[in-house]
Amino acid sequence: MPAPHDPTPQGLRETRTALRDRRVVTGLWLTVLAGLAFGVLDVLAPLRLADLGATVLLIAGTFLAAAAIEAVLAPLAGRLADRRGALVPVRISLAAAVAVCLLAPTLESKRLLIPVLVVGMPAFGTLFTPAMTLLSEGAHALHLEQGIAFGLGNLAWAGGQALAAAGSGALAQATSDLVPYCLLAAACLGTLGMVRLRQRAAE
Repeated sequence: MPAPHDPTPQGLRETRTALRDRRVVTGLWLTVLAGLAFGVLDVLAPLRLADLGATVLLIAGTFLAAAAIEAVLAPLAGRLADRRGALVPVRISLAAAVAVCLLAPTLESKRLLIPVLVVGMPAFGTLFTPAMTLLSEGAHALHLEQGIAFGLGNLAWAGGQALAAAGSGALAQATSDLVPYCLLAAACLGTLGMVRLRQRAAE
């Protein structure tokens, strides 16, 4: 292994430069999108399950099972990103995410909703692996310290989740659960369209 290079002071100027890089911006947006999704789901999905008669233990088990599936899929998404490019697993995740967003607020039975959440919620979690790949590659190309890059990633995640957690609850209370889910589906669908256009341009 090569010896680590001497650290060089980096600040906000390097961050502003990084935010003009397509890979960095794409990685950050995918991180924000995943944060938005979990902000919506973490607030609305348990309430929906409770309304359908699910117990606290069943709700907790649903999220635990989804996390277990995500833990298995995350390295698979990483391998797929290494072999075929980071945007390939992103397309798969976004397509599945749109389906989850449209089904979650409309299913009228917990027996239907729970499998959809268990299988579907990992679609949002698997965005993190290719997002971090793009962010890391962009930072490396710009000679930006990885610590700063992943600090930006943490801010993106936290900001997206906090905004969605507060906003989705208020919006759902003022309208219905369908509205925040549809907004999230629109964001996923728009991102999917942009990813496809980028892949076609690269080809």
